[in-house]
Amino acid sequence: MKVMLSMSNAYSSQPSPPSGSFSQKIGAVLTLVLAVAMLGSTIGYWSLWRVSIDTERMVTEVMMTERLAAELQRHIWVNVARSKAFALSSEPQVGDALVPEINQTALQVDVLLKNLSGMLKTPEDQAILASMTQANTLFVKARQ
Repeated sequence: MKVMLSMSNAYSSQPSPPSGSFSQKIGAVLTLVLAVAMLGSTIGYWSLWRVSIDTERMVTEVMMTERLAAELQRHIWVNVARSKAFALSSEPQVGDALVPEINQTALQVDVLLKNLSGMLKTPEDQAILASMTQANTLFVKARQ
């Protein structure tokens, strides 16, 4: 009997296994996984929010400037074609029909140039706009 007691004491002196049940360990791992997933979702949401802001800025500023420049170019080409037709025509009725349209388009070009001047950011674009404004001024003076 004495031998048996010493054997049981030998088992009790060994280090005890880590505390906590299997379900507690699984719960801790699941909590860690959920925390990492939440962090990833938060970073993803933040990234999408930044992309949304950049896209909104691009649509409202950059594309609007491009559309305005395209509209300006279209009006200039139309006015050049009308002025050429007026200059080449020997019929007075052509002048009666084209001059009001040329004047109206010239006013639209002036408005578009002024609107575009506040939207351009780079010095190159501003230099091009300045030369376009000067050319438009010379065009208006030459018509009078």
